[in-house]
Amino acid sequence: MREPRFPVVRRLAVLALLLGMSACASSAGGLGERGDPIQVEVQVINDLIPPREVTVSVSPSQGGSRVVLGSVAPSQQRSFRYRPRVTGMDYVLNASDAAGKDITSRSIPLVLDDIVVWSLRNNQVELRR
Repeated sequence: MREPRFPVVRRLAVLALLLGMSACASSAGGLGERGDPIQVEVQVINDLIPPREVTVSVSPSQGGSRVVLGSVAPSQQRSFRYRPRVTGMDYVLNASDAAGKDITSRSIPLVLDDIVVWSLRNNQVELRR
């Protein structure tokens, strides 16, 4: 007499579940130390003189799609989250005002979980890892 197939099916189901969980845990889309999705934090200090609102964006330095992060009010600081499509690649930040004046940062290599602090007045970028 043959044994029922249920124990084999049950074992395969448990194995598939374990393999799926381990794949999720090792993917690049994991969670950071605080449980947040792993991204780059961009802190923009709008210390421009004369004070004016700017719209901040990021793009690959070798060209590519620009992603708008948001706006920063005059004399304010704001943090944004950005997930680079390719980590370790060089990116530039851009701030545009209503008059069409642009400020572009130097190229910086972005890696997940980096913190970028950008002061607009002196166009200084600090990269914290």
